[in-house]
Amino acid sequence: MKPVVDVTGGPAVGATLGRYGRTPEPTTARSGRGLLSRTAVRERSTAIAGVAIIALALVMRLINHASNYDIFVDEITYSSLGRAVAGGHGATLYGSPFFLHPPAFFYLEGALLRLFGTAKSSLALVFDLRLVNCVLGAVECGFVMLLVDELTQRWAALLAGLFVAVDPFLLRWDGRVVLETLAMTTALAGWLCVVLLADLGTTSTSEPQLSTRRQWQLVVCGGVMFGISLLTKETYAFVGVVPLAVLLALGAPIRRTRSGLILGIAVLCFIAYWLTVVANGQLRAWWNQQSVGLQRAAGTTQISGFNQAGHSTFASRLGSDLHLYLVSYLVVAATGLTAAIWALVWYRAARSGRQLPARRRLATVLSACAVAYIAYAGLLGAFEEQIFYMVLVAAIPLLAVSADAVWSRYGRGDRRLPLVACVVLGVVALGFELAVAPRAIRTFPRSSRTYGGTCRTSRASIRPTA
Repeated sequence: MKPVVDVTGGPAVGATLGRYGRTPEPTTARSGRGLLSRTAVRERSTAIAGVAIIALALVMRLINHASNYDIFVDEITYSSLGRAVAGGHGATLYGSPFFLHPPAFFYLEGALLRLFGTAKSSLALVFDLRLVNCVLGAVECGFVMLLVDELTQRWAALLAGLFVAVDPFLLRWDGRVVLETLAMTTALAGWLCVVLLADLGTTSTSEPQLSTRRQWQLVVCGGVMFGISLLTKETYAFVGVVPLAVLLALGAPIRRTRSGLILGIAVLCFIAYWLTVVANGQLRAWWNQQSVGLQRAAGTTQISGFNQAGHSTFASRLGSDLHLYLVSYLVVAATGLTAAIWALVWYRAARSGRQLPARRRLATVLSACAVAYIAYAGLLGAFEEQIFYMVLVAAIPLLAVSADAVWSRYGRGDRRLPLVACVVLGVVALGFELAVAPRAIRTFPRSSRTYGGTCRTSRASIRPTA
């Protein structure tokens, strides 16, 4: 396992949290050539496996993406907004400005539609734009592997990537025109920048260091990525700027000056968007729609989701989809329990004057913020199925760090029962995921009544926006 340097001033507890852009460590003349040869083979094999997993993620998301006529209601809205942007009308819906969500995803759609052209019908437009999230989902898989690789070990990174590649719940939402994929992908990119900066401040001459220029590049890139995530869907602040602010208050795992700058850049991105709204004289319209969004988030207004009166309950949805998303929901439940355990370990370590390794603190804070948000949404807020997307992805670093801790403690010696149990559980879970993944996205043949009904509804009820 790579040693993690505790940059808060405590003793070294683990290995370095990053490698890219650093000066390689010197090797002796006697063993250097053989060591470099073996290292190069391992690096090449790992890279090939990682690329193969990303390719698998893309293929799994592209399968039947244009024949899944189970259209989510928001897909029509978001596709129409992208078409309006491509037509030069801005983020408008039926001629009125749309401020319920920030516009990052809609402008990405608009740019791609301007580049490749737009479909004539609203239904065909939805199918075309699903390709965007299919590709973003594969990119997200790559970021997960890079992040876990920096936090733990390569085997954990590859397993994490395989989970993201085939998880039925992620496949379902990455195959739709929704905001979650872009918001989570850019948040992961921001966290990768944070982790690559996380060993700064060490004075050890044996640790490779980032150049000053690369440090500032990562700071700016991290801030912009968190800003784009915030400008895609505000609630993804709970896997972006909110946990970063918590880590800033705690002073770990990177220096407060750098984490503060990353946070400041992200907030400035959102302020720039708000100032644009003000400059265009649309502040009143923005506030009217944002106030509705705030009421929904707070739970004072329930117009959608499982907490809405007369709507299907989460228990009923869980019962109907459990045969597909059993592992996904178990991972979400395990994340809450694991985050609580690490928070308790962190508290007890702090009371005794010890420090929890930096990678465990980071993963704990990230997952705990996501779990806290969905816990509130489930009790009082707008509780919708796609809310689990952020927790499912944010869970992966924490569970990988926890698995690495189990491996470190039980990987050698006679006490291997917990390790064997974890390995068996992981194999069974991935086997289940692979078995149900092809059925995760419901598809219908073109000759079915479902397809015909969808087309008739599209022509009768969906007006073009531009």
